[in-house]
Amino acid sequence: MHYRQLGDSELRVSELCLGTMTFGEQNTLEDAKAQLDYAFYAGINFVDAAEMYPVPTRAETQGRTESYVGEWLSQRPRDKVVLATKIAAGVELGKEVLAEIEQILARTPSCAKALIARRVGAVFVAVIDSHPRNLGRGIALLRAAGVPVEVGTLADDVASFIDGYLIR
Repeated sequence: MHYRQLGDSELRVSELCLGTMTFGEQNTLEDAKAQLDYAFYAGINFVDAAEMYPVPTRAETQGRTESYVGEWLSQRPRDKVVLATKIAAGVELGKEVLAEIEQILARTPSCAKALIARRVGAVFVAVIDSHPRNLGRGIALLRAAGVPVEVGTLADDVASFIDGYLIR
C-alpha cells in the first residue's frame, strides 16, 4: 500500500480510502466489520463516513454507518486509522444536502449539538468561522459537554481552500 502525507500534518493516509456509505443499509454490522478488517489488513488506514449514512438516507437508519465504524474502531489501535467524516446537521431527510462546508459554517451550534448527541469522542477543527453568529459557539458547546476539541488541525491547507466561503 502506498501512503501520502495529509497536508502539513504528521498524518499519513493510504492512497485508497474505504467508503462506508452502504454500511447499515446494504451491509450488516458483520459485513461492515469484515470489509473494514479486510481493508485494514491490506494496509488501508483511511476510512470515509458521514452522520447521514447509509444511503439512501432514511430516518430509521441515519447514523448507523458511523455506529458500525465506531464499534469496529473501538477494537482497533486508534492511532492506526484516519477517519474522515462529515455532518449535515439540520438537513431534513429526503431533502437535498447542501455542500457540507456551508452546513458546517452556517449551523455550527447545531452541528455541535448533533456531535454531542452522537457521543463523538473528539473533534478536530481546522478554522473557526469569524462570523458573529458562530465564532466558536459550537466549540464552547462541545467542550462544555466534555468533548475534547483541538483547533488548528490542517489550518493552512483548509483556510486556503475555503477562504472564499468565510465571512469576514
